[in-house]
Amino acid sequence: MPSAQRRHLNLPTVGEFVPGFAVTTMYGISALAKTPRVIIERLHSEILRALNSSDLRGRLLEAGADPVGSTPEEYTAFIPKRDREMGEGYKDGRHQG
Repeated sequence: MPSAQRRHLNLPTVGEFVPGFAVTTMYGISALAKTPRVIIERLHSEILRALNSSDLRGRLLEAGADPVGSTPEEYTAFIPKRDREMGEGYKDGRHQG
């Protein structure tokens, strides 16, 4: 499993064999930079409501996901950080493909 934490007791993570290895999968919703703030806030509110519903949350957890529901500002700050980290991994040869 590429996750840093075991989701299944009998299935080890890659990090248990390759120290420092970690991969995460994330999904996010993006909008055009000029989207009015009121639209962004409404989308965020509705997405959080869906993520917190017992049905969707249960399905995500069952699939091994860890639903977060960050703020638009947290997500905006996360994207370039993630891109830098992934880019550094490819540049220094840690990834092969």
